[in-house]
Amino acid sequence: MIPTKLVLRNFMCYRDEVTLDFRTIRIACISGDNGAGKSALLDAITWALWGKTRAPAERDLISLGTTEMAVDYQFLLGHQEYRVLRRRRRRGKSPDQAQIEVQVRDVTPDGDSPWRAITGDTLAQTQALLTAAIGMEYDTFINSAFILQGRADEFTTRGPTDRKQVLADILGLGRYDALEERARALRRARELERRDADGELERIARELEGRPALEEELREVSEGLLAAQREALRLGEELEGARARRAALEAREAQAREAEGRRDAHAREAERLRARIEHGRGRVARLEAIIAEADAIRAGYGELLAARERQQALDGALSRVRALEGRGALLDRQITSARQRLLQEQHGIEHELTQLRHRAERHDDLQGRHAALQERLAGLDATLELRPILTESITSATEEMGGRKARNEHLLAEMKRLKGLQRQVDAAEGACPLCRRPLIAGDHQAIHDQYETEGKSLAEQHRANKARIGDLERELADCDRRLREVEGAQRERQALTRQFGQVERDLHDAREAGALIVARSAERQGFEDRIARGDYALEAQRELAELGAAIAALAYDEADHTRVRERVAALHDFDRRMHELSSAQAAIGELRDQVAEDAGALAAR
Repeated sequence: MIPTKLVLRNFMCYRDEVTLDFRTIRIACISGDNGAGKSALLDAITWALWGKTRAPAERDLISLGTTEMAVDYQFLLGHQEYRVLRRRRRRGKSPDQAQIEVQVRDVTPDGDSPWRAITGDTLAQTQALLTAAIGMEYDTFINSAFILQGRADEFTTRGPTDRKQVLADILGLGRYDALEERARALRRARELERRDADGELERIARELEGRPALEEELREVSEGLLAAQREALRLGEELEGARARRAALEAREAQAREAEGRRDAHAREAERLRARIEHGRGRVARLEAIIAEADAIRAGYGELLAARERQQALDGALSRVRALEGRGALLDRQITSARQRLLQEQHGIEHELTQLRHRAERHDDLQGRHAALQERLAGLDATLELRPILTESITSATEEMGGRKARNEHLLAEMKRLKGLQRQVDAAEGACPLCRRPLIAGDHQAIHDQYETEGKSLAEQHRANKARIGDLERELADCDRRLREVEGAQRERQALTRQFGQVERDLHDAREAGALIVARSAERQGFEDRIARGDYALEAQRELAELGAAIAALAYDEADHTRVRERVAALHDFDRRMHELSSAQAAIGELRDQVAEDAGALAAR
């Protein structure tokens, strides 16, 4: 396996996309600082080929801050070039999505041929195809061609069986096992073929033993076949004679059937004529009965026509009345709607007046609250003026306290230094421990006293500073307390400001409500007056009165209309009878002639 190209994207320390082309490289050495990503390149190759690396979990290979990684690894194997594309995508709490694709192409002198996919249906099938093409597993690879960092003794620490398996995989001994198995299978197949051939030979030999008997049986069958052929020839000649006699008889039978058919046709025609004559005579009798009632039918039909004419006149009057009533109902709805609108306007104004009175009644209370809030806000403003003073005091005290604390730390260090010098002077015998000059009698005590005097002075300064720091801390505590009071006043002022604004708006609203009550009361009285005198939809009221007069002028009588309808229904049958009379008078002559003609045809038949 010779690497040709490696492309990484979001793999371990390699973010975005990194491409390495090995085509022009024969021997390579990868060097760099720890953590530069040297081993990550080799991990990318093993992950692309087997999906395994030094990392304990595959998710750890994805670069921080990304959700997917991919490795595209190409290598030469024999006369073919392989390409493995492996991807993995993180999907939150759901299982990661893994993909692998394997392609192959032939390496030709004039250039590379197109890639063709050999990916299996599942990840396991694709991995099995790829492992078979490489010829070794991941464990074999890391114990032979590639030694993992920190695991150089991987092979020696394995058991004898595992070491034997690794060596077998490296040397390709598994191929000889496969060839041995194939040879055994081929031997078993050839043994079965030989046994089948021996059985077939034994069957053929048994059949050859009965050949003389079969030849005798064949001779007898041939003689019987010749005799049967001669008998068949004789029977064929007799069959031809019988067929000729049968044809002559069939012709005579056809002639007889034709004569019978003609006879039956004449009988059926005579029967049809008798039925037509009987039916025609019956119809003539019915038509004659209808014609006999001609005067009564004409009189009833005339009465029906007169009743229908009266009904049409009343129908027209009813249609006009209904149209006028429909228009009147529409006008009545318009009048009622106009009155309802006035009532709604009146009710709306009454509801508004009720609300306006409620708003106006709050005026005195709101005015008192307004004055109280103004007074309280003025007091809070006076308190808030202390904020800059307190802030300046806190800043000044804090700075002074910080300086005094730093001074005390310096004083403590200086007193400690003087105490150390005192001990050195007390312990010194002939020379000064600092300047190394000789000391005479009494110098030790003088220097000791000098250091002690300086120390006491420093201690007094330290105590004074400490006392001042205590005063400053109390002052700061008091300022903090008063500042919290100011901040509380600030919050209270914000809340009261919102209340004050609302009270001002409510007070303004109450004043406006008092002014609106007078105007709305006048409007309400106007609506009451219009409703009382019917001052609405005047055009519709006038038209409705005209419609009432028009309906009265039509003088439509519903009872008379009902009687006319009933009379038309009672005489309705004369319409049919008049039609039957007309049809009978037109058809009776032709029908009589037809009956006479059918009687003559029956006699001739």
